[in-house]
Amino acid sequence: MSASASQVAEPAPRRGAFDRRLARWLAGFGVVAAGLFFLAVIARYSTLGIDVWHEMATFREAREIGWLPLTDSFAYTPTVDTVVHHEWGTGAALLAAYEWGGLPGILTLKYLLTGLMLVVGWFVARRRGGRPEVIAVCGLLAALLGQIGFTTLRAQVFTLLCLALLLWGLTENDRGRRGWLAWWLPLFVVWLNLHAGFLVGVGLCLCYYVEQLVRRKPAMHLLAAGVVMFGLIAANPYGLDYYSYLWRAVRMDRPDIGEWAPLYTGPQARILLPFFLVSVGLVLVAVRERGWRELPGLLLLAASGYMAFSHVRHISLYALVWWCFVPAYLRGTTLETGLLRLWYARPRWTAAACTGLCLLSLAVFVHRRGWEAKLPVVREAGPVAYPRGAVDHLRASGFHGNLLVPFEVGAYVLWELSPQVKVSLDSRYEVAYPGEVYEAHRRFYRGEPDWRLTLDRYPADALLIPAASPVLAQVARSADWHEAYRDPSYIVLRRRG
Repeated sequence: MSASASQVAEPAPRRGAFDRRLARWLAGFGVVAAGLFFLAVIARYSTLGIDVWHEMATFREAREIGWLPLTDSFAYTPTVDTVVHHEWGTGAALLAAYEWGGLPGILTLKYLLTGLMLVVGWFVARRRGGRPEVIAVCGLLAALLGQIGFTTLRAQVFTLLCLALLLWGLTENDRGRRGWLAWWLPLFVVWLNLHAGFLVGVGLCLCYYVEQLVRRKPAMHLLAAGVVMFGLIAANPYGLDYYSYLWRAVRMDRPDIGEWAPLYTGPQARILLPFFLVSVGLVLVAVRERGWRELPGLLLLAASGYMAFSHVRHISLYALVWWCFVPAYLRGTTLETGLLRLWYARPRWTAAACTGLCLLSLAVFVHRRGWEAKLPVVREAGPVAYPRGAVDHLRASGFHGNLLVPFEVGAYVLWELSPQVKVSLDSRYEVAYPGEVYEAHRRFYRGEPDWRLTLDRYPADALLIPAASPVLAQVARSADWHEAYRDPSYIVLRRRG
């Protein structure tokens, strides 16, 4: 508990309403219910993400040749000079999990990482002064707010775990301990080889330095840590090339990728924006009743909130920071007092509510079959339809050559058919491809008037076209192509002759 939090008087429940053992039991029950609720929420994201495949394929190739490749071997279209695959470490972990247990192994790794993140976040929230009941209730909102960060299995889950550990270190710093830097800096090197999200850690560490300066507390070691962290970025297989890649990637616009859109636009706004506004409102209540000086870490929360508001992709990072800090912010406020009175006024009602939430969460998890890693072949069953039938056809027919593919499934195709088949594009995006390659594919699959230019510029031996793609009818009328395979989701067209 921070010094400021310990000075706030705890609201006492009504006399005789419960004993200490019952209080501990009810608080623990609430934590379990919140945990199961979170499990049910993320169970909807058991479809394998599109990045899993190129991450595993990259490390599979590295293992075969003895080092991480600096040039691309999967595509026949132009690629960047040095392919800095910043998620190569994630690929190593995913491939190990896949070889150990197949697709269920990948899902097991996801739940393991998520569980570790929740445990670390829980201890951070408790150490900062949050009460178990408040942490549990805040966890419900955080789960709804940050759920999109837990798809199966994206490198961002590693970033969330590392961010939780950074918050643990900064909490130790608030207690006057600096020994956390001894384990944090080596862990940072691991993080930067798992996911480029480590930049969030550098930024938040520097934000904490600024806040400590404002509070007139010792801060030079935080600035030194930030400088060392920036220098440690070179501790990766790509060396100094990583810096130039980061400079290019951070400044790149991604207008067609929904998760890089602002929180207030697009279909996610209707779902996430109300939760985000509620979370901000709770912080404002704490600021009004306690004052900003009593809320350490407020600048970190503001910075992560701005990131979330600017890009939906970052909202899970904000949700984690919010969950770790806000329960302590609410200590002694009218909101916490009212919650505790409600929690303990009718212990049986509280127990019944927690029981109902547990049963409902388990029912949702079972209904969603959250233990199954899914590869849907139709879009209605998930965010992407995998061309499993088309891939089986190409493999069975002995196809060798260049295959034009949509952005979403290129990584799956290269994982299954490389090196016999070269793809035109995959979800590595700026990691491997110049911007004009993606733009040409976008115009082709939308059936733009100049769709033929893509085929002229990037000649292919076969085309993989979604059944709903506008360009399908136009290509089918061409005498250069004939249909070789069809299912409800994808069509394979082969070049005649």
